[in-house]
Amino acid sequence: MSLTLLTSAVKWRRVMVAGTKIRAALELQPPPDAILVLTDGYTPYPKHIYRLPVVFGILQLSSGEEPPLPPVPPWKPRD
Repeated sequence: MSLTLLTSAVKWRRVMVAGTKIRAALELQPPPDAILVLTDGYTPYPKHIYRLPVVFGILQLSSGEEPPLPPVPPWKPRD
């Protein structure tokens, strides 16, 4: 598999909104092969496993404070 750069993050305008809407990505047509959620750590895990991979990237806050680690996903098998 090869990757092609379609755009640059420099061109994106950052908009501050509360909450990450994973559902919006799930409703795309055609559906994506996977979803990458970039979050400050406050985004809750989905309550169930989706049919496509969802990868969480927890970013450090600009204030330098450590991001909160979300709890274990509710659908993770118990050890």
